[in-house]
Amino acid sequence: MKVVQLHIPTEEVKEALSILVELRRLRPEAAAMDLENASAVALGALSWLGSADDMLPVFLNASGLSADGLRAGLGDLEILAAVLDFVLMDDSWVLSAAEHAGRDPLDFGRARQCLPGGMVPNWT
Repeated sequence: MKVVQLHIPTEEVKEALSILVELRRLRPEAAAMDLENASAVALGALSWLGSADDMLPVFLNASGLSADGLRAGLGDLEILAAVLDFVLMDDSWVLSAAEHAGRDPLDFGRARQCLPGGMVPNWT
């Protein structure tokens, strides 16, 4: 096994860490997203889907879920992730769901990142 050492200048690491600390200070809610909060955001999005005209049937058709399957899967993180994936397809849906749930629209993306399959890809 070959060991590869990376040389990362200390000053760059310090600068990156200071930026992260500053972001957490300015936007603590972004750092506070965990599975429990992410699930609550997804359930708020689902509540919006149920209240918006014709949105729930569109979601059910797109996801392949039945109404019974959705009810049975409310505690399933993958189903909650699917709800957020669906809502995040359209900015106007995100804004409407955020207003309905009393949430920051950015919470929907943050929540999605916390749920299974939601890691932000690193393309570099």
